[in-house]
Amino acid sequence: MEGNVSGGQYALGIVSFFTISLGGLGIGILCGLLTALITRTTSEVRVVEPLAVLGMAYFSYLCAELFHFSGIISCIGCGLVQAHYAFANVSHKSYTTVKYFIKMLSSTSDAIIFLFLGMVLVNDVHEWHTGFVLWTLFLCLVVRFLGVFILTAIANRFRLKPVNLQEQFIMAYGGLRGAVSFSLVEMLLPSVIHPRQMFVTTTLAVILFTVFIQVKNNFFFFPIN
Repeated sequence: MEGNVSGGQYALGIVSFFTISLGGLGIGILCGLLTALITRTTSEVRVVEPLAVLGMAYFSYLCAELFHFSGIISCIGCGLVQAHYAFANVSHKSYTTVKYFIKMLSSTSDAIIFLFLGMVLVNDVHEWHTGFVLWTLFLCLVVRFLGVFILTAIANRFRLKPVNLQEQFIMAYGGLRGAVSFSLVEMLLPSVIHPRQMFVTTTLAVILFTVFIQVKNNFFFFPIN
């Protein structure tokens, strides 16, 4: 950005964050409630129940993106409401169909995105900046630890079994970054973000660090029983 960033721009950024997130969440909740209403009328046509659940979830994503809200948060809100209300109306077979279809779709999507990530890592032209990479890694760790410790401190006030310090450290240090961060940085336009290639290279470095260093050390120091 050319020139100085005014205070109004900071305020606009904060308002935009809440508008995008809360707008997407509202659309997701509304679509989840519509799913619950639809599934109340499908007792005689159980075969359409998986289609209703999956279709409305995707519809919530499309609606959020149409209004430039967060499609991901919209899907999360829709899924939470569906799990609480819509799944109580569907049959066990429909629930099993939705469950395993989503698991298959999730595994396939993970494989595709990490395959694409590997292709970019090997074939792309990288722009390495040591200072930017190190600062990014450091700030990712700091923000992750702050977020986990602050949120668990709030959650422990309402939990019957508090999250202990060791579990908090595992959650904070084991923060895995991969598909979402890579997808977001790939969406940057070179004509708008001139150092885009440096951002891509730095994101790949962060992903490799979290996958091969943090996760490996987590399993070494805190093995699963």
